[in-house]
Amino acid sequence: CRGPINMSVWQNFRISYPEKNPPFYLEPFTLEYYKDLFIKNGFITKHQNITTIVSIDKRRIKDYINCYEQSINEGYSYEFLSKENAVKGIQDIYFLTSQIFKDSYSFYNISEEEFLYFTQQYVIAQKSNYIFILKNQKKESVGFFFAAPDIFNPKLKRIVLKTMGVLPEYRRLGLAKAMFYFIYQNAKINRRRELIFSTMAVENKQIESLIGKSAVYRKYEVFEKNIL
Repeated sequence: CRGPINMSVWQNFRISYPEKNPPFYLEPFTLEYYKDLFIKNGFITKHQNITTIVSIDKRRIKDYINCYEQSINEGYSYEFLSKENAVKGIQDIYFLTSQIFKDSYSFYNISEEEFLYFTQQYVIAQKSNYIFILKNQKKESVGFFFAAPDIFNPKLKRIVLKTMGVLPEYRRLGLAKAMFYFIYQNAKINRRRELIFSTMAVENKQIESLIGKSAVYRKYEVFEKNIL
């Protein structure tokens, strides 16, 4: 038995703590009370995530401009999702997640219909677009980035970086760094001040190398208990 339920790549359900910092958009926020409740009932920690927030001017992200320019020179393109192309774009992201995250602990494969239902609302709701697909030279979808303005705290001018990925055969080409730069560039254009690296796995060394040792904004846990 896992607690809480519905593990997914979107990480909609986690036990979070501490609760002193205000929740942000798309965060799986809970009251800290629940952590103690699970522990007292014999559950053990199975997986941990953290959120950290960094300045938009964090040096390492700006340094990825070379990877971005190289991707453009090699014929890759970046396609934002909008109301007009939302259905096709979300279907592409659904396929990408099934390939990119199939071996991830956090991945739970839902139906395409369900994925379309809950993802389409985020695309339509965004005034400034931060959801895009990376296309190769043949215009095939090979990566994606899912981010959104923190509409819960608009005065803070933050962007929530929810999840992203590149197909296995396109890794180690600098494309993930290129996508980070593309998000950074658009955040700067829209005068955002901070980036929220949301619910990252604690063992994600690639993100750690990107943002350095930043203060933890919130921690999250998944608990398990053998009930057989």
